[in-house]
Amino acid sequence: MTTTKLNKAQIDQANLANLMSLWQCYGVEHGKKIRQYQLNNSQHWPHRVWLSKKEDPTHSTSTPLASCQLNNSMQLLPSGSIFPVWPSDIIKESDYACLSTLNAVNQYVSQHWALHFQQTAMYLPLNHPLKLPKCNNALNIKSISTDNDIKQWVGIGSQAFGYDINFQVIQQLRRNSAIHLLLAWLDQTPVACGLLYQTDKVIGIHQVAIAPKYQGQGLAKQLMVEMINRCFELGGNYVVLQASSAGKPLYQKLGFHEQFIIDNYQLV
Repeated sequence: MTTTKLNKAQIDQANLANLMSLWQCYGVEHGKKIRQYQLNNSQHWPHRVWLSKKEDPTHSTSTPLASCQLNNSMQLLPSGSIFPVWPSDIIKESDYACLSTLNAVNQYVSQHWALHFQQTAMYLPLNHPLKLPKCNNALNIKSISTDNDIKQWVGIGSQAFGYDINFQVIQQLRRNSAIHLLLAWLDQTPVACGLLYQTDKVIGIHQVAIAPKYQGQGLAKQLMVEMINRCFELGGNYVVLQASSAGKPLYQKLGFHEQFIIDNYQLV
């Protein structure tokens, strides 16, 4: 397998690119255009909001946004919207047209929205498959194929994360060849779920969840090793993810490297 090596800046950018592309797959509504920028927000779960560059020859690419323009646009967003903020120095200037714009947006959100939760961006080079941990309960992990599988997947994720995952969103993801929706069974009971999303040689691991009743039994490590090995089989060179504080220790033990912090602010 040919390995594409990325430097620190490239793997940082690849992690964000994988995440933001997945938000697009979930479904996006293009809100008000602010000069040469486009305000994007999810139509439903996961309620993410982010700003992207929109080519427009009538505006200078070096002009930052004014606070009044941001305020007018942000006030149109629904309550519960989540705006992720990450360090501006990891963004390619060509992606944002003007880094001062990103800094202005980050400052506005941090002052007017409430910090909801934090994540740590992490990556793992895929050099070889990992060995499965020894355990008494072996998971049987399958790609979902029916609406009933999706219902089980959504139920496990919603219970584990404490929010409602949209069934229709996951249902339409099944048609995307770059996305692999996985459901893990223990005997005849579905107990865990996860999602793989491939962008070129980088594969993101997302929505890893263990049903509350089965947490604390070592299933998370077994599930993660299986998912990482599937990334290797898919030809990925790197695995990326965004870790919660609860999941971070496991990912560190599996060899993941820390990259940067994502502060997620919520409009309340």
